[in-house]
Amino acid sequence: MNDVEMKKAIEHAKGMEFKNVPLFKWDTEGLYVAGEVNFCDVVEGGQYGPQLSVELSDYEQGLISFYCPGMLADKLRKHKVGVGDIIAVKYFGEAPTKDGNTFKKFELEVLEKVAVTRPKHMSEMDDDEIPY
Repeated sequence: MNDVEMKKAIEHAKGMEFKNVPLFKWDTEGLYVAGEVNFCDVVEGGQYGPQLSVELSDYEQGLISFYCPGMLADKLRKHKVGVGDIIAVKYFGEAPTKDGNTFKKFELEVLEKVAVTRPKHMSEMDDDEIPY
């Protein structure tokens, strides 16, 4: 990044406003969201360490964000969900595991994929590939 680009980036950052995006919690069986993905990546500092986080322009609730419990995170990775994809997610409550614990059960449908190649997540990049 040259000096001119750096100055532009600093000026842009100074003018940014905080986006107060409501955190959607998967706490009631039957909850669902559907909309366009604005952000989907691993974020640091969750209650249980790094977690997959999604920001979604939900068709009914507007802009929301949510953390993805294990099963949902696995489904999002399996379907390679990324920014611009249209998804629908429904929570089916907690289900028992073989060892007596429970997990949150989800269904995910990718309704529309964006026809562009997605960049790797930063965590998958080598040091030489990180764009700064």
